[in-house]
Amino acid sequence: MSISNSYQFNPTAIAPLIAGLLIGLLGLLVLIREKRSVVSVAFFLLTSSAMLWLLSYLGIYCAVRAETAYQWGKIQNLGVVFIPSFLYFFSLALVKKFRRSLHFAVGSLAVSAVFFCVVLFSDAFVSGVYRYPWGYYARYGRAALFFLGFFFITLVSALHLLWTDYRLAPTPRQRKRLKVLIIAFSTGYLASIDYVPAMGMQVYPLGFLPVLGFIALAAYAIWRYHLIDITPEFAAKKIVDTMPDMLIVLDEEGTVRLVNPAAERFFGKPGWQFLGKPLESLEKNLFTAAHRATLNAKGSLSDYEIMVKRGHEERVINVSAGVMRDDGGMQVAYVLIARDVTEHQRAEEALLQKTAELAKTDAERNQLKLFALAASHDLRSPLQKIISYAELLRLKAGPTLPPEAEETLALLLKSAGRMSDLINALLRLSMVSVKEGVFEPVDLSHSVKDVMDDLELRIRNTQTDIQVGRLPVVYADKALMYELFQNLISNAIKFHPKGVAPQIRIKGSVRNGMAEITVKDNGVGFDPKDAAKLFKPFERLDARFEGSGMGLAICQKIVERHHGTISAGSKPGEGSVFTITLPQQIQNPS
Repeated sequence: MSISNSYQFNPTAIAPLIAGLLIGLLGLLVLIREKRSVVSVAFFLLTSSAMLWLLSYLGIYCAVRAETAYQWGKIQNLGVVFIPSFLYFFSLALVKKFRRSLHFAVGSLAVSAVFFCVVLFSDAFVSGVYRYPWGYYARYGRAALFFLGFFFITLVSALHLLWTDYRLAPTPRQRKRLKVLIIAFSTGYLASIDYVPAMGMQVYPLGFLPVLGFIALAAYAIWRYHLIDITPEFAAKKIVDTMPDMLIVLDEEGTVRLVNPAAERFFGKPGWQFLGKPLESLEKNLFTAAHRATLNAKGSLSDYEIMVKRGHEERVINVSAGVMRDDGGMQVAYVLIARDVTEHQRAEEALLQKTAELAKTDAERNQLKLFALAASHDLRSPLQKIISYAELLRLKAGPTLPPEAEETLALLLKSAGRMSDLINALLRLSMVSVKEGVFEPVDLSHSVKDVMDDLELRIRNTQTDIQVGRLPVVYADKALMYELFQNLISNAIKFHPKGVAPQIRIKGSVRNGMAEITVKDNGVGFDPKDAAKLFKPFERLDARFEGSGMGLAICQKIVERHHGTISAGSKPGEGSVFTITLPQQIQNPS
């Protein structure tokens, strides 16, 4: 009889056919992705037997004659009898007890092999077929009852293994993984409905659906949680593949036998271009390092630096080399581990250079500090004598001096006073540059309040109106912040038109980690083209007002010490606005 007369298309076979193909594909994908780990191999065997079971439905359902369906029923159960053993294998691999329980695993496989022989050589397992509306279906004999008992025991044992491991799982990740697997196994057990029609009851076999669900959930658990068996071989390969250092293994003759991806990336060549070639022909300096290791009494070499040309650039490579010996102590290979330390050396050199520059800066700062103190002392001493002698002259000869002489003496004392103020201002400017202040959280509102308290009498006498908004907290030198606002507020009070009460508005904000403070007044203002001169020492834009011309220069120096900026905007007769930006975070003074 021809094949065309033995089979006819039956739509009922489509669903188990698709389920079987999907299960087989999942098993193969997991095997490939998990690099043939114990778990993935056990899963592949399980999916293969399940695929054979489901694909056999195509022959049974499409068979025209009972004899043909019977043969397919026997083929189908040749795969079914191994499902319990592979399921048990899979559960042992999942809980990492495969080697410990190997005798149980071998025993279950032996029982499956016995049933395989019974199916193949007798009709005690598959005794015939039933004819149902959906097609033929295998009829179980007496031996199948014993198989069902064996199947039940292995299913319960597998679930017990997972449940025990779940209760003892030390991490949430392991518990989640085992929870998914327990759900998967519980779902798969619903496939036992397919044994009902094998006993003569007309119930449509939907077992392929829970089996597909079981396989899908198990594959997800493996895929999601990477149930790779961490063997020494697996760990060694992963370490070699992922290590950032170059690894090159040579045989006794200096021929390259292994290179890792780091070496391939450094030399810009695929590994196969190295293999089987003498290292000396590829990189002479590396070969020299290996040769030195063999000459060493210990057969090793550490921190040996060589120069390797990479393109048009020479790189500094730190090499450690050693001799690999077999169990008998015979030399079999060389191992080279190399690291590119070029950038590290450059960073060290830059650090040393920076350290030297900082030391030089500190020395210059200390010299400048000593110079400022000495200069102020040397200038103050004769100036103080001039002032003292002038005061003495006024005291003793004041009544007898002519008016012109008395006026000259007054101008002398006034100029000497201005000179003293100028020396003090110069000293403050110098000290701002060299002073090693303590940086700490400073509430600028408190700094402004301290200045206003000290200037209270002057503020009252000039009827100055000062309004202060909310100001931020910055990491700064508290004393310098006080001096900054003292200069700005004093200038705002001083530089105002006669007959007009000074008005000062101070406010702040924070943006992108920078504090911004504005000090606005209604003073005489200045020409915008003179803004660049404003912060230079000794600059006095308006000769009507006395001063040393150092206040804003000191302000700028203070702000620069805090890695900030200060700027001014104005128009003649319209007041001035000073804008200060300071970083909120800790900044070391330069």
